[in-house]
Amino acid sequence: MSGEAADDPALADIAAAAERGDLMAQFEGWTRLLRRYPTSGWALNHRAIVAQALGNRRGAEADWLAAIAAPGYAEVHCAHTNLAGLYLAEQRADAEGHAREAVRLAPTFADGWHNLGNVLARLGLSAEALGAYERAVQFGSAHSVGQAYEMRRGLCLWEGLEALEAAVLTSALNRPERTSPLVAFAYLPTTAAWQRRYAEGWASAVFGPGAPAPAPRARVGGKVRLGYLGADFYDHPTTHLLVGALEAHDRTRFEVIGLSIGPDRDDDAGRRIRGAFDAWHDLFALDDDSAARAIGALGIDILMDLNGYTQGCRPGVLARRPAPVQINYLAWPGTMGAAFIDYIIADPIVAPGDADFTERVLRLPCYQPTDAGRAVAAAPERAALGLPEGALVIASMHRAWKLNPRLFDVWGEILRQSPGAVLWQLADAQAEPGLRAEARARGFEDRLVFAPKAPQPEHIARLAHADLALDAFPCGGHTTTSDLLFAGVPVITLAGTSFCGRVAASLLTAADLAELIAEDESDYIRKALGLIAAPARLAALKAGLIAGRGRLPLFDTHGYARSLEAALLSVLPA
Repeated sequence: MSGEAADDPALADIAAAAERGDLMAQFEGWTRLLRRYPTSGWALNHRAIVAQALGNRRGAEADWLAAIAAPGYAEVHCAHTNLAGLYLAEQRADAEGHAREAVRLAPTFADGWHNLGNVLARLGLSAEALGAYERAVQFGSAHSVGQAYEMRRGLCLWEGLEALEAAVLTSALNRPERTSPLVAFAYLPTTAAWQRRYAEGWASAVFGPGAPAPAPRARVGGKVRLGYLGADFYDHPTTHLLVGALEAHDRTRFEVIGLSIGPDRDDDAGRRIRGAFDAWHDLFALDDDSAARAIGALGIDILMDLNGYTQGCRPGVLARRPAPVQINYLAWPGTMGAAFIDYIIADPIVAPGDADFTERVLRLPCYQPTDAGRAVAAAPERAALGLPEGALVIASMHRAWKLNPRLFDVWGEILRQSPGAVLWQLADAQAEPGLRAEARARGFEDRLVFAPKAPQPEHIARLAHADLALDAFPCGGHTTTSDLLFAGVPVITLAGTSFCGRVAASLLTAADLAELIAEDESDYIRKALGLIAAPARLAALKAGLIAGRGRLPLFDTHGYARSLEAALLSVLPA
């Protein structure tokens, strides 16, 4: 606190409003205070925090800029930190400058270091982000432990990882808001029951119950207005999976509406998916309140959330209940734990029971769509990919954060017993030193071949040179597995204990390859070595996948669209 404003009796009213959870009363209280003390940086900063919570991003921005300019504001670093957080959410480049200024002004300010870590992580500067998070932990930030763990996983710096993981597991249940949902679901070795408990705690702490659902629209025989809310309508895995099913929707029964909460990106995939919608609305610049009102004004009957808690998500929009039916779909592998999400699209493999979901479960034969009409480039020469002639190629193609010490132990054993094989891993310049060190420790660094990132048509084409793929665990491949199977590459997977660890098992089942689903690590090794020792069997499996593009359930885009539509129609009032 600073100045006379900190001693004003009006603060008692603001405190009472905060105790009640009444954001509007808090905002009005700060506004009255600022009429008396218009240059109080401290009051401006606090009103901005409330404005942001109300969804008024431009009002919050104006107050933080005014706080930064306020004379004598001793805690100006707080305003810089908060403004950087706002700009980060809007993916604005000036987030970095404010985040760096905050820690320059207050070098021991833990929240400032944490926020700088968030900004650097979004910029892809993982090593520098890790340093910022570790500084935040050093200065007392308990909620930075999870982010430090996340960065270490992404950089494949596994020394001391087990102790850090244990600390994150404990923190995630005791104070769920301190651990990001992505880390809790995809990085930690947990069960679906654990994930539900965590997700309910996180959603309750961050959003509360959300607004009540609006009454269903009277359609009187008209089309269902089906809205897809997402941040990734561009060259992104979710778009690659979904676009064919969007194009296949029955337009006599559905009006399909795109609702973009991500920045506009002009690429081929983005243009195609925008063209797959009957109407397109760009909501990126709107705050949560305005976006929710815009969706409500469209009369959406069913709102499909394509982000869950992934990067670019806007669950605050969904918490305001713009549609009578809201569905967790495709991108988030598990429950959202939120009262304002009514259903989740799943299947019997990823969701064998209902108890692990706060949503009601709508089961399709396979929850994940596949675009059977995707473009595939001409296959490159093997030598151009750095793959040795005559070597058996085992593909990983996982993002580096999905790799872990236990997985590398298992893969190392498979490679030890397969001297003619190489491991083909998706490249990541920042993680490569760590990966090489871990492979060296297990004796296969010289058999590690990196595949640089490539556009999807080129990526699918080059996968033809892989003989076999190994799935990651505990969080396995999702779009990664779909791409491999479409390219004709058999995948060995270990069915996990949660949605995110069972996706490959779901896809293999839909590709009539359930025989490749292992029961445990020993069975995983046994199945992989058995196929490696049987090249004729491997070749037959590959040929079957290629031939099956026209008949296997996994690749039946139109059949998938009909199954999805039947599930959606089942949740609407008659």
